[in-house]
Amino acid sequence: MRSVHTAEQTTQSSDGASCTPVPPTADGLSQHNPTSVSDVVRHGQEAMARKRRVWDDWLAIAEALQVGRTDVMRALHTNEPRGRRYEKAMGEWLIKHGFMEIDKATRSRLHDCLEHKAASGHY
Repeated sequence: MRSVHTAEQTTQSSDGASCTPVPPTADGLSQHNPTSVSDVVRHGQEAMARKRRVWDDWLAIAEALQVGRTDVMRALHTNEPRGRRYEKAMGEWLIKHGFMEIDKATRSRLHDCLEHKAASGHY
């Protein structure tokens, strides 16, 4: 016989702060995403505002840019981040959210860092 937990579980975010309790599902498991999309973008914007950026700042910027890329691709109903429409929409997103200072080559390298993040223990 399988027991089902009825108490709510409290999770912690990566910075150690407690998050909102997450009710378990019927099988006793729960899933929680500690940061919303807007929080990811906000963290990236905060990192952009710093004069001296450390590695964690660059990762926060990369994650924010990934959110923007995903949002733009979803809005355009495309699976490829290419083309005139994508470039225009992404440019508008970068300006709107304060990331226009990051050039295309740097954005590409940051994207590569995120793709390989799991492969390296350095992160």
